[in-house]
Amino acid sequence: MCGMFKKSAFITVGAIVALYVLSFTTAGSYVSTWWKKASICAHNQVPMEFEIDRLRTLVGGLRGEFDRNRNVVANLQQKAEDQEKTVAGLKKELASQEKDIQTLAASLKDSGSMVAFNGRQYKKDVADVTLANLVRRAQATESRLKNNEKILEENRRAAQEGELKLASIGSQESELLATIEKLQGDLAELRRVQTESKVQVDDSRLAAIKKDISTLERRMKVEQKELDLEKKHGIVVEETKPEPKANGADLADAFLNRNSK
Repeated sequence: MCGMFKKSAFITVGAIVALYVLSFTTAGSYVSTWWKKASICAHNQVPMEFEIDRLRTLVGGLRGEFDRNRNVVANLQQKAEDQEKTVAGLKKELASQEKDIQTLAASLKDSGSMVAFNGRQYKKDVADVTLANLVRRAQATESRLKNNEKILEENRRAAQEGELKLASIGSQESELLATIEKLQGDLAELRRVQTESKVQVDDSRLAAIKKDISTLERRMKVEQKELDLEKKHGIVVEETKPEPKANGADLADAFLNRNSK
């Protein structure tokens, strides 16, 4: 059993090595060239009508990709709108904090030992601590606002780029469909010309037959005209009657009396 596995493994390794060697030899180039030509030949055997239908199916598949990307872009746009609300809320919060800081700071400058703020009285040192807390809180809000503004900018940019890509997909889909329709028309014209070419071969045979018939008719007409001319202007040969046979006496008498007339 082990011997069988070893033999099988040896054959497998040998085949792999042989293929590897072939790839760098002349024989390998023959094999690769044959395979390439066979692939091209197989591709050329596919009817062009089928190829056009296949391309139309592939372009139709872009509709699914368009729908998926449309959902992505819609989510990006909504995310940007939500972020706009967040930024607007932080701006409003920061403005309120800045107003409190301005009010409390002004009160600290103008007041004595007690400071009035938001309807309450604070000792000056407590008011000062409160003002410092308000400033730190405003600084934190401002930092959050800047970060959220960056996020908003990124969301807007992503939504815009997505919408541009979506528009590109739709535009390319329309262009591809128009190109396929043109190919369909060109192929129909090609098939029409090919059909006409086949019919022309049959017409040539018919033309040859018609020419032979015309030639034969002309020969017959010429010979008929020759007969008509012979009847009209030909020499009439009268039929001569054969002379009767004469005997020797009659011939001698005619000869002797030839001058008597």
